[in-house]
Amino acid sequence: MLKVGILGFADLSGSTTANILISERRAREVHKHLVNNGVSEEVLLAKGLGTLTQKVDAQKLSMCASQRCVVFEVYIN
Repeated sequence: MLKVGILGFADLSGSTTANILISERRAREVHKHLVNNGVSEEVLLAKGLGTLTQKVDAQKLSMCASQRCVVFEVYIN
């Protein structure tokens, strides 16, 4: 089974709580856009992770220099 994770991030300018909410909204908006354009909702997972530097490794940080982004991960089960 294939799943696509949409991981939302925010920059460091807000509080931790605000950044979690912003990153969650960012991930959900991308999720909504994909579903509205024909991607099956069953394969998508959306999650906000707050600020990138606190939650993921340096490789993802280099892929998302502005930190106001989403990163996609593919999960195969």
